[in-house]
Amino acid sequence: MDYFASNVQYLARSFRSGVIMISEPSRFVDSLELGRHVLLCYEEPEWARHLEFRIIENGLLEGEHCVYVSIEDSPEFIESQMEDYGIDVKGFKKKKMLHIHKVASPIDAKSDLPTIGDVLSKVPKPYRLVGRTYKLDSQKKVKANLDIEKQGSFAAAKSIMFVCSYDMGDIDLDLLRLWLPSVMKKHHDVIFAPRTGFGIGIPMR
Repeated sequence: MDYFASNVQYLARSFRSGVIMISEPSRFVDSLELGRHVLLCYEEPEWARHLEFRIIENGLLEGEHCVYVSIEDSPEFIESQMEDYGIDVKGFKKKKMLHIHKVASPIDAKSDLPTIGDVLSKVPKPYRLVGRTYKLDSQKKVKANLDIEKQGSFAAAKSIMFVCSYDMGDIDLDLLRLWLPSVMKKHHDVIFAPRTGFGIGIPMR
């Protein structure tokens, strides 16, 4: 999306002229610590997975529990992708440090899948959670998502990192303008990573 890419460039210019530090996405995720609520916006799923898995790998190497949840992708698919990335999935699952789940959509009340809350209730702290949600392709979904983000009391916990990963590839421009400014205020850090090797990480507070 040209709008998304051009705004990454605009934000980069704006923040470089101020006092807030920015960083290339891969280096930025290496600086993330527990106690942060992170917004990851992307267009290319493969590039996003690279960043998501880097966050997971960093946590595992620090001895933290790591959780990956997706509304659309199966655990088998995610495990295969993680193995291709280089994560020892079998080893960390055997140690009960890596938890991968397909979860219910928060707008699907009839789903038989576990909710994110169900999954996290069984995971010891400290932990990192990376969550991929549904595409924000309707005003109903945008409103529901904003309601969910407002409930993010977990963000204050020093023993948790929560990464919200959103596909911006097909989002309507008017919906993006409605959603993005509001949801950015609910996160400590924002990573704009539209295409492979391109993007910025910004600590908001």
